[in-house]
Parts: sequence; C-alpha cells; structure tokens
Amino acid sequence: MVDHVGYKINPRKRDIGHHKIFDHYYNKLLSLKNDKDGIHFHFHPMPFNKAAHNCGTAYIGHSDNLYQILCRKILIKVYGILDNNTR
Repeated sequence: MVDHVGYKINPRKRDIGHHKIFDHYYNKLLSLKNDKDGIHFHFHPMPFNKAAHNCGTAYIGHSDNLYQILCRKILIKVYGILDNNTR
C-alpha cells in the first residue's frame, strides 16, 4: 500500500496523508469479507519538485518519506502505539 505524503503540488487531487489509501482498501476488504486478497507495501519515491503527478527516481537522499511511512505503518497499524496527533 502506498502513502502519498510530503507533496507540495497535487493537481490530480490524490488522497494525501499517512494511511489514507491503506485505510480505504483495508475497510473495503473487511466489508467484502474477502480472505483471498491481501494488502502489500508499495512505494514511489518523491520527485525533487515534490509534485504528486511527477515521477521520482531517488529512493533515499533528499527525503526521509520511505522511513517515515514504514515506521508509521509498523508503529500504528501493527502495534497501535502512536496517538492520533502523530498520525
């Protein structure tokens, strides 16, 4: 599941924020009672201009988004240990 976070330009009005896409599809799977599908991690690097509609090529270096996303997924979705203010 991909998170769109840290973007400054969003002309396509993507759902921006931690867990927005995860929560949508997780709830969809629960409502369908589908035990054959799963949710898997997916990541797109942020472009240097921070535009959500452009491609990024550097996974590490100019942004810590990858680490922030992974840490939040583990701490919040697996262990549930961060409060609502840090989501």
